[in-house]
Amino acid sequence: MKTTYKKHRIIYLATLTLLGTYLSACASTTQSAPVINLTPTESAKLFVEQSTRMGALLDQLRNGNDIALSETGISKLLSAVAKGADGDSQSQIRQFIKEKQLPLVNDKVYRNVNVMYFKNINHIHKAYIKALPDFVIESSISDINQKAARVTKGMIPNAMKNVSPTSDVVLSNIMSFNAKWVTPFFNKKYTKDKDFTAQCGKKTQVGKVVTMHTQLDISFVKDGRIRAIALPFKEGYRLVIAMSDNKRTSPAKASQWLYAEGGKHIKQLLATHSSDVILSLPKLDLSSEHNLIPALYKLGIIDIFDARKANLSKLSTDPLFVNLFEQQVKFQADEKGAKAAAVTTVGMQLTSAMSDPNPPKPIIFDVNHAFAYAIVKDQDYQQIILAGEVNSLGICNSSQ
Repeated sequence: MKTTYKKHRIIYLATLTLLGTYLSACASTTQSAPVINLTPTESAKLFVEQSTRMGALLDQLRNGNDIALSETGISKLLSAVAKGADGDSQSQIRQFIKEKQLPLVNDKVYRNVNVMYFKNINHIHKAYIKALPDFVIESSISDINQKAARVTKGMIPNAMKNVSPTSDVVLSNIMSFNAKWVTPFFNKKYTKDKDFTAQCGKKTQVGKVVTMHTQLDISFVKDGRIRAIALPFKEGYRLVIAMSDNKRTSPAKASQWLYAEGGKHIKQLLATHSSDVILSLPKLDLSSEHNLIPALYKLGIIDIFDARKANLSKLSTDPLFVNLFEQQVKFQADEKGAKAAAVTTVGMQLTSAMSDPNPPKPIIFDVNHAFAYAIVKDQDYQQIILAGEVNSLGICNSSQ
């Protein structure tokens, strides 16, 4: 093999800025199977809108750490809150997310479960419950926690740990993904420690990470200083990896390329003919937890988090506001395939339950890190489910 390396495009994640994690699907849900009837023009428009949201969310959540993000979970719950909102509370959400999105569905590898809990269902408008036909009502917050653990197969065992037991309303989207590579990586005996250049603040640091190897025909593009591939899973999904040629460049540059013009480069990559690629990819085991309120506040969704201004009158006869909007995410990849899980949760309380109604101020970080990642389904339509970036794979936390 070593005599043929010059004949192939070689992609090493040791110097990567790996971009985005996307999941998408098209099938029926376990709750209320949606009829998927999108024209190519409609699905393309919705993908453009979703790509724009993904880029905006990553810009707000990027903090120098490895990150994984499910945009679909966030958008699903924002849409659910918007159906119960009125006035500025609703219009602020609709400025960020339109009324229609790509449907969340279930297939052999990708699953979505939507649940809701009401402390006093007699105070909830029947029209609101009817407007969420793909949500299942749970009798307790503990039941949601147990369901999340089951659906994610233990990847997220305590999804409700930050939810107040006194919450009046809880909405949650539970996502799981488990897929095998079309072409598995070489046997584990070829998986070895390899140098990885990490972004540690404004400095780079080289350390050893467990790295997998393979050679296969996959889509490859080079656009200026950015290179990208699409590594296929079974069932039509692909892991999209985008990187800068400059290992000292923040992955924000690669993210901007990936999500520019509504994901234009993703579509171009998926449509590109295959090339022979020798790939080295670190084994991944990433966890992220996000308090989404500061990011959404910065993106213009303000009133629903303010007990004095929130208007959720289409949801309940009681005055409510959103006091929790968070997400827990797990993403793993090895020689055989990859799996992911995300639980996105909204908690609401009566406005009288909050002594300080002002939401926390957004925290802005100047971020430098090593890579981000994406999984995409290239079938019928594309849909972003999970996205993320990786900085150091633990290198920056190791002893010098």
